Amino acid sequence: MLKKLFLLSTILILFVAGCSDEKTIEKRTELSIDVLQSEISKLDGVYDVCIYTEENDTNGLLHKEGGYTDALSFSIEGIEDYCEDCVNSCDRGTSGGGTIEIFENENDAIKRNEYLSVFDGSVISSGLHTQVDNIIIRISSELTASEQQEWEEKILKIINANN
Repeated sequence: MLKKLFLLSTILILFVAGCSDEKTIEKRTELSIDVLQSEISKLDGVYDVCIYTEENDTNGLLHKEGGYTDALSFSIEGIEDYCEDCVNSCDRGTSGGGTIEIFENENDAIKRNEYLSVFDGSVISSGLHTQVDNIIIRISSELTASEQQEWEEKILKIINANN
């Protein structure tokens, strides 16, 4: 009886220890950054879309562990351009309209969204951010709440239509 109890407790300990490891959530939206760029550029009010490279990624997260595998920013008409030296949407970032970040997996996107949440309601908040599978949608704080939601819906339609 003691041997059975010992064996059962050992199996239970191994099972619990195996379950405690952080698991990568595999839910992933397969979406080409080029398709996103093409579809977003067709939206009324968008006047520029820029895909990030390692050279122009102001966050320095592109292709780094836990960072995004692809990203783009888009500029929306009517948002005041505070950046005098900006050449394109990559220079303006989310404040110029919005940014889409694509991660290797959903777990990395969740972590990024949690990080962005730290700034919600503060003066350095970049605006609305939504996590969908392995994608983060970010919409400028320069827009009203209802405008942010409208742009979020437009981007979600593109993601859903091309997934």
